[in-house]
Amino acid sequence: EEWIKSVEEVIKNIKTGKSNKVVMARSLKLENKKGFCIPLIINNLIHNEPQTYIYALEYKDICFIGASPERLVKKTGNYVMSACLAGAAKRGNNLREDISIKKELLNDSKNIKEHKYVVDMIKSSLEPLLETIEIAERPQLLTNTNLVHLYTPIKGKLKSYISLLEIVEILHPTPALNGTPTNEARELIRYFEKIDRGWYGGPLGWVNLDNDGEFIVAIRSGCLKKNEGYLFAGCGIVDQSNPLMEYEETRIKFQPMLNAISGSITKNHTYK
Repeated sequence: EEWIKSVEEVIKNIKTGKSNKVVMARSLKLENKKGFCIPLIINNLIHNEPQTYIYALEYKDICFIGASPERLVKKTGNYVMSACLAGAAKRGNNLREDISIKKELLNDSKNIKEHKYVVDMIKSSLEPLLETIEIAERPQLLTNTNLVHLYTPIKGKLKSYISLLEIVEILHPTPALNGTPTNEARELIRYFEKIDRGWYGGPLGWVNLDNDGEFIVAIRSGCLKKNEGYLFAGCGIVDQSNPLMEYEETRIKFQPMLNAISGSITKNHTYK
C-alpha cells in the first residue's frame, strides 16, 4: 500500500511537469532457514530464462544474482551496440492470448511513450560518438519467459577511439532505470522510493585488453546473504500510469528469481 501511494505521488509530480518519466523500484525480503544454494539458483536461471543475461557477482558472503534482459552496451572493435528496453506486458496463457497481448503492447500509447524516452536518450548520447548509426523506426518485441518487452536495438561505428567504460559512463543511468530528465527523476526517486537499491540496476559486465566487452543493466536481480535476501524490481512511471497495474508489473518481474530460488522449473512456452 505504501509503495502504491508513492507511485500515486510520483504521477502527480509528473503531471505538474516536474519530470517526464520516473522509474520506481521496490524490494521483496526473503528468508530461507536452509540457506540459499547459489549454484542451483544459477542452473535454474539458465534453464528458465534462456533469452536473458545470467549473472552472479560474489563479494564476501553476499551474492548479487539475476537474469537481465537488458544490454547497456557491447563494443567490438570500432562498432558498438546498445538496446532500448522499456514497456512490458505479461505473457499470455496460450498462443492466441499471447499474440493478442503482443499486438496490444506494440500499439499501447503509455508503453510507447515510456519506450520513446529511452530511445531518445540513448540515441542522443551515442550520436556524437558515432560516424554512422542504425536505429529502427518502430520498436520490436523482445520475448522472455514471463514478460514481453518493447525493444529497439541501436548500433553504429565509432568516429574515434573511446574506452568501453567511458561509453558506460555516458549511458548510465538510462531512462529505463532512472527516468527523464535524469536529475529531476533521480530526486523524485530519492524522495519517494524508500529503499536502498544497492547494486540493483548498476552496469555489470566485462572488458578485455583490446577494449572490447559488454555491459548489461543489472535488473531482475536479488542480493542474497546466508539465510536472507532481497529481490528488486522496478517499472517506468509516466503520466498515464496506473499504480495498481505498475504494482502487478513489479510482481511479475520478481517471478524469475522466485522460481529459481524455490527450485521451480519454468516450462518453456511452446510458442514464441
